[in-house]
Amino acid sequence: MIMKRILALLALVLCITACNKNNADLITINEIVNVQNGFLVNDAGVRYSLSDHDMLSQLMSLKRVFIIGQIEPVSNQSYDYKLYLMQFIGVNVKDCVKSSEITDDDKLGHDPVHLSTCWLDGGYINASLAFSYNTYNGYQGVANIVFDQTRSTAKDLYFILRNNQEGKTWENESLSPGELEFGTGIYSFEYTSLLDPSYKGDINFHFEWVWFQADPANENVPLRTTEPRSETFTLKAQ
Repeated sequence: MIMKRILALLALVLCITACNKNNADLITINEIVNVQNGFLVNDAGVRYSLSDHDMLSQLMSLKRVFIIGQIEPVSNQSYDYKLYLMQFIGVNVKDCVKSSEITDDDKLGHDPVHLSTCWLDGGYINASLAFSYNTYNGYQGVANIVFDQTRSTAKDLYFILRNNQEGKTWENESLSPGELEFGTGIYSFEYTSLLDPSYKGDINFHFEWVWFQADPANENVPLRTTEPRSETFTLKAQ
């Protein structure tokens, strides 16, 4: 998993703005795209062709990628824009774990995980998940989202974030502040298979997780104790 620096990048997620006052043709993009048949295609179907084709070989093994770059409109039937790629980060693409299919709950882990950023697009729950870990070892866990089938309805879907670091986190490790790091990874969890095709209204996505409490004297300092957190996002009917 590629960690660090991502929180700053995600502040720009899905934002498209003019970035070059001297060249109105260049536009900066920051978004998740799919790697398809030699092109990068965003969830709206816009196709990008890399200006540097040598970089394409680095992306071919990936399914989804978070990119930062500049695009130039072109007159081409095969693609919509030429992409000058500045940076890319691989996205972890996973299915949600259905609660009815869990055979070993402990395997999913009980370690803290934080939903830093979330957006629904392209049939995916796209999320930046944060973790605590030892500076010297990095993040060595497995993160999942459990779909709670017992509580969920066609209108309200309930999800629980799970993280298994085998207890090697800030709350359990004898780490000094200098040995502690928080990092994030970008994930895409497919959700279309969880929807009721007969329901056509708005859908509420309810997320629950456990994360560290903040020091009352300084909210930027994490305590070793945890607390439950939750947030809801609504997918508007088309």
